[in-house]
Amino acid sequence: MTKKVLNIGEIAATRDRGTITCYGLGSCVGVFLYDRKNNIGGGAHIALPGSGHSPALNNSYAEQALELLLAEMHKLGSDLSSLRAKIIGGANLFESSMQIGLKNVQSVKHLLTHKKIYIASEDTGGTKSRTGHFSLSDGSLTVNTPTKKYNI
Repeated sequence: MTKKVLNIGEIAATRDRGTITCYGLGSCVGVFLYDRKNNIGGGAHIALPGSGHSPALNNSYAEQALELLLAEMHKLGSDLSSLRAKIIGGANLFESSMQIGLKNVQSVKHLLTHKKIYIASEDTGGTKSRTGHFSLSDGSLTVNTPTKKYNI
């Protein structure tokens, strides 16, 4: 049974049952993909919008992280047309005009839409951090905030 925790810039894809967790998503975005036809799940912990040119941070950027995650899922036999996405995070925790959380969400949604991956649910924005526990058994996502726990 897999219990994978994704730190910033990490991705994981597996056929194993268990969970993929992203802790403390503030402005970062957790992207969780589930191929319900082939029972393959994956996740990415994204810190920065768009694409980057820093090798040390590459998997922290939305474009590189999603491309790598999709490639790993494809290696396991996943079919792009049967993927469903769930996304959480992208909060604005601090007063800032940079709006990194919002930009992260916009970037991830643009990339998923461009790849024609259906976004089944999302819990993004606001001012609270979130932790996501993604079930590799059925694609469900449990979200914890400082004040409540719920499924999306």
